[in-house]
Amino acid sequence: SATWRDSPHRRILLDNGAGSIKYSLASSDEPHVMMNAVGQNKRTGKVYFGNKLRDELEKGTAHI
Repeated sequence: SATWRDSPHRRILLDNGAGSIKYSLASSDEPHVMMNAVGQNKRTGKVYFGNKLRDELEKGTAHI
């Protein structure tokens, strides 16, 4: 059975930066990028992280 050492399609690259996380398969040309943050709505208690948090902030959701 093939392992990650045998195939770049099984390797994951991860760059955990301060403001964003970039990740992809080693065989991919472009990484996926997500916001490196977590927030909670103080009124509803709902927790947002990554790009969902960015989307809520861009919508103008208050109390995060």
